[in-house]
Amino acid sequence: MIDLFHDFLDPYLDRPFQTGVNDCALFVADWVKQLTGDDFAAPFRGHYQTDLGSARLIKKQGYRDLADLVISTLDSHCQRREFPALAQRGDVAWLDNQGRMLCGIVAACGVIAIGTDGLISLPISAVKIAWQVREVH
Repeated sequence: MIDLFHDFLDPYLDRPFQTGVNDCALFVADWVKQLTGDDFAAPFRGHYQTDLGSARLIKKQGYRDLADLVISTLDSHCQRREFPALAQRGDVAWLDNQGRMLCGIVAACGVIAIGTDGLISLPISAVKIAWQVREVH
């Protein structure tokens, strides 16, 4: 899985954040799709370009906000870790980055997420909820 993970991350290294194209939710959805073949973000891809557009689409799909969408979807399709601090490489995470909640993927050195100018690494202590994604390939 390590090679798969590194290959997955390569195109994101210097890709800047762009709502609806390269944002935290799509980043995590792309990883889940890579492992399982399931695209949880299909109803959202290409349908929003701004934070307001995203919020409207999330509500239209029946969720309160991004947190509700992410947590509900991952709880339905992945195994929640009992202790988030014990998340393993390849798990997906809901984390706190200085008061801003976002999605990321657990790596050996912490959690990888989409930053303004490309990938950023955050400490595992930022993880509030983690899910194991079961690879089906």
